[in-house]
Amino acid sequence: MRVTDRLASASAEVKQTVNSYATAFRLGWDVSPGRMLSAIVPFVVAGLTPVAQMWIIKLFLDEITSTITTTHTQHQDNVHTLLWLLCAQFVLLVIRQVEASMSVNTREIFSDLVRQHVNLRILRKAARLDLAFFETPTFYDKLENARASVDRVAGAIQWFLMLIQAVVTLSSMIVVLVRFHWLAAVGAVAVSLPYAVGYCRYARLNWSVVTQRAPETRLVTYLCNLLTGRDAAKEIRVFGLADYLIDETWNVWRKFFTENVGLVLLRSRMMLGLGIVTAVGLAGGWGYVVLRALQGTISVGDVSLYFSAIGATINQLTILSTNIGYGYEGALFLQNLFDFLDLDPQSLEGSLLRGATWPKSEKRMISVSEAPEIEFRNVHFRYPGTNQMVLQGVTLGIDGGTTAALVGENGAGKSTLVKLLLRLYDPVEGQILLDGLDIRDYDVDYLRGLFSVVFQDFVRYELTARDNVGLGDVSQVDDMASVARAAERSAADQLIAKLAKGYDTVLGRTFEGSTDLSTGEWQKIALARGFMRDTPIVVLDEPTAALDARAEHDLYKRAGKLATGKTTLLISHRFSTTRMAHHILVLANGRIIEAGSHEALLCIGGTYAKLFGLQAERYRM
Repeated sequence: MRVTDRLASASAEVKQTVNSYATAFRLGWDVSPGRMLSAIVPFVVAGLTPVAQMWIIKLFLDEITSTITTTHTQHQDNVHTLLWLLCAQFVLLVIRQVEASMSVNTREIFSDLVRQHVNLRILRKAARLDLAFFETPTFYDKLENARASVDRVAGAIQWFLMLIQAVVTLSSMIVVLVRFHWLAAVGAVAVSLPYAVGYCRYARLNWSVVTQRAPETRLVTYLCNLLTGRDAAKEIRVFGLADYLIDETWNVWRKFFTENVGLVLLRSRMMLGLGIVTAVGLAGGWGYVVLRALQGTISVGDVSLYFSAIGATINQLTILSTNIGYGYEGALFLQNLFDFLDLDPQSLEGSLLRGATWPKSEKRMISVSEAPEIEFRNVHFRYPGTNQMVLQGVTLGIDGGTTAALVGENGAGKSTLVKLLLRLYDPVEGQILLDGLDIRDYDVDYLRGLFSVVFQDFVRYELTARDNVGLGDVSQVDDMASVARAAERSAADQLIAKLAKGYDTVLGRTFEGSTDLSTGEWQKIALARGFMRDTPIVVLDEPTAALDARAEHDLYKRAGKLATGKTTLLISHRFSTTRMAHHILVLANGRIIEAGSHEALLCIGGTYAKLFGLQAERYRM
């Protein structure tokens, strides 16, 4: 690499480091400007006290020397001076103790606040990203590296405060050394500079190794969760997987250990070489002080002052140079965090198009009709990063206030169609209309607020029963009457009444005193959550998959009453439930191949009739 290229690269890295620390400081300022400012004072004081203490010791020694060689009258004056110097040293010691206490409080309290603030920023960022990001391993690598860098923000602020302290201390020390001889100051700087270069090179290597571990770190986390979690516990024991999974985990840990050993040995060799250089410089400086003392050009107090100043200056410069390396490493890790926080929501294939037709300030916020019409026009879709079309030219219509059933075999694209309707993804081609308007012309949050949805892969929130139901409408999560009403609609109220603490019972097995439910009971809770909203559109994606026939019949009677006057889309594998629909759509290989009422589709004798016949035959056997 040419010299100009190296200079350009170094300049870019310095600029990035400065920008990273500036961003870290802005995050700290956002947390608490007052704490940020108050944190600086102890470090400035700590930077000034060492040289003041050295200077007092110099004066103290000079005064003792003078006392030994003076008359009785002068002796008394010297004693008074010594007492004042002792008092001054005591005050400085108290100041240092106060400063140390303040800096510890600042570091621990402020660092904790910063850590929480950054974690919240990561969570908010992840929550704002489209579903497409959660389909890619690269996203999870970025998230892993961002989480691993959270403590670096507080560390960066702490590092900068310590830098302030070191600069203040060094400035005062160098003034003392220049008073002795300007070459002493130059020599101290010269023997310390290699530390900065060496630690910067080590920092980049360490950052590179740790950052590249993200996929393997996630793998270890996953394997540990498998081995210690409840979901996989049965299979691990029945299939005898424990030793295999533990070995896989240990293989990754062993690789990490080998890499860490290499880094530690590299750093040890580097520190040894740099330490020898420092020792030579220190010995040379002290030798010159001794020579000046023997020549009688400096006092005993000066010897103490310069001995201390040379040692402290080289020590501070060494620490400062080392911290420059650590600071550079911190900036590299901080960039991992900022890269995640700065992720462009539009940067990934499959991200939602914002402002497709209307500017943000003019997004359609008008109310749709009480029973809106839904229309798919020639919709094509494939998941990001794949070439296989899941939907191919889907065209369908659902009249307002009617119930449409979507049926088809696994993999036909039924759930994908629901994701598009809710704008979790946008079509690759074609349009989805709501009351005649492209759904991209509605504000996303407003659009999703029009739907009451129960997903096939619903979430089992290990929170209270009240929260599990109430989260269907966060605005009413604390409204017990609304929660109870939604639970009654899905018959979940009956199972909740049997729980030890009723609606205050924590569900699941993770927390002490919690109660787990069967799959069917969990599904009733999920249905109640879907019924929390009073919306013009209802989507039920396999809502009764885990219910028995009696519970399924009861649910659909209830759902039929609730869906009266609303536009409803029902997805089900059970053809006995599709008979309640006004219109049935048959999806196969990403296309609508049949549409009509139950009776009409049976008369056609096509795919629907064959699948219905197969299920009916199974029930007759």
